[in-house]
Amino acid sequence: MVLFSLLQRLFAIASLVVFVIAAWLLWSWYDADHVAATLGWAEPSDVRLWWGLPLMAISLFGRIPFLMLLGRAGKTALARRAEGVAIPGADGAVLHVEMEGATDGPILLFTHGWGLSARIWAEARADLGARFGLVFWDLPGLGRSGRPTAGYSIEGFAEDLHAVIDSLPEDRPVILVGHSVGGMTALTFCARHPELLNRRVAAVVLENTTHTNPLETMAFSGVFRPLRPLIELGCKLDMVLSPALWVMNWQAWLSGSPTLRLASPVSASGPHGSSWTGPPG
Repeated sequence: MVLFSLLQRLFAIASLVVFVIAAWLLWSWYDADHVAATLGWAEPSDVRLWWGLPLMAISLFGRIPFLMLLGRAGKTALARRAEGVAIPGADGAVLHVEMEGATDGPILLFTHGWGLSARIWAEARADLGARFGLVFWDLPGLGRSGRPTAGYSIEGFAEDLHAVIDSLPEDRPVILVGHSVGGMTALTFCARHPELLNRRVAAVVLENTTHTNPLETMAFSGVFRPLRPLIELGCKLDMVLSPALWVMNWQAWLSGSPTLRLASPVSASGPHGSSWTGPPG
């Protein structure tokens, strides 16, 4: 989880740097006389145009050739959203919940990882709706859910999950499906509400997650454990700077850097990664 997030941020920053350099090169070519006078260049040159154009093309359309070179052939479900309802969460957030699929039988309740949204479950929407009821929700502060008034915590997420379960039909068993932080949320829910297991909750499915602090179970944990204060500070800054990060992640997605990130061996080395290559939100 931490390795993946760090790699994601580094690739996004690199993509933004390329965009800024391309924009500066194109602007300096457009305003060549002023830039030449300011920097003491002998005379305007078109070299900056020929460098700026391909760099800008990579920044805005790089995803297309990267997918052609690195993408795998095969059927891919289109990420989409369904009509949802708003329910009050336990920590003050208004939660966005979507339900579709079969109208009887078990319900699969999906909880996504941090920094993602319910859009990550595109394949589940496409493949499982004929057999199961499907419920997707956005964690507080992500997707279409509001921010919590009580702050962010796994315990708060677990109680939000409880609120989602309480909103579902009582005559249908619920199977919890959790990815990354979503898996930690499901496990925390089970620990806090064991009386609901084998009654309201029939089973739990975990994907790329951990039962404890990710720093204890991730690859290279010995290297990252001493950096816990800095990592926690970075997570808090992510929340404060979330609008700017949203724009940066969109630009990175256009450039194709998430595709390169997921193609790297490091992104597959830890137990808490993600396979999402869609745009943020």
